Amino acid sequence: MSNRIRQGSWIVTLSLIAAAVAYLLVIFLPGRRVIGELRSQVSQKQDYLAQNIGLAKGLMAAQQELEKTRAYNTAWNERAPAEGELSIFYGKINELAKAAGTVTTRFDPKPVQVHEQTREIPVTMGCTGTFAQIFELLRSLENLPPTIWLDTVQFKKNKEVGNTVAGEINLVVFANNPDNSNYIKPAD
Repeated sequence: MSNRIRQGSWIVTLSLIAAAVAYLLVIFLPGRRVIGELRSQVSQKQDYLAQNIGLAKGLMAAQQELEKTRAYNTAWNERAPAEGELSIFYGKINELAKAAGTVTTRFDPKPVQVHEQTREIPVTMGCTGTFAQIFELLRSLENLPPTIWLDTVQFKKNKEVGNTVAGEINLVVFANNPDNSNYIKPAD
């Protein structure tokens, strides 16, 4: 009988060892590998979500900047004189000179410089009046709706008439380029 117990205990021991090795090879190791892959995927997805939070903020900032740019462009298009409106604009400058009390001695539009999106319309203007009158003319020119740069302003004391000043103003009016077709419109 003692032989039977010894043979039976070896069979039980070997079957337990075989079951443990089978569990290790079939269930535990593949499960551990799958769990490692799942952890890696979860980590990648968490990193992706963390990046998207920053992207969402950046996207919102870019969207706000785009809206500001569109508003500015709309306002620019409304203020900038069209090609056919230049004579009206020149008449408005003449009216401002009269309203300021100055006498226009020279009004010389220069050739238009065309750029990709805009045009520069240089004008040289001479006028006489008191310093306050010429200053009022400059102030009213800068308050006109189109974008105007006062390139140079020169004053000379008028020796012929008491306290009057002769002024020469070189200004540049910015307008839209009529040759720009704006064929490609942004998607809204």
